Amino acid sequence: MRSFGNDHVGRNELREQINNTPLILYPFVIIGPSLLFVGLAAHALNFIKTNPIASLMVIIGGPFVGLSYFIWNDGILMLVSCIIFSSGLGILLYRNEIQNIKNKALRQNI
Repeated sequence: MRSFGNDHVGRNELREQINNTPLILYPFVIIGPSLLFVGLAAHALNFIKTNPIASLMVIIGGPFVGLSYFIWNDGILMLVSCIIFSSGLGILLYRNEIQNIKNKALRQNI
């Protein structure tokens, strides 16, 4: 879509063609991104014992991204859901680095 630049007519024609082609619309626009969020939320269940807060952020944020976009069509709720979801993923991804920083700070205070 970005490759059209200021050509709004061309962009709208492409959008209309995608919406009218179920073989493209369903797997790449509707189902694909939803499965990504579900998969990441399911994977976060593995960390529920070690990092419960970050895991819950991902597990709760993932479905709310989909609900806010597809069902409620609320942009603000979607933004908040994405921030919660991505923050939880970031905490899970960098949990070792965060723990190392905490340990260094504790050593300096002692």
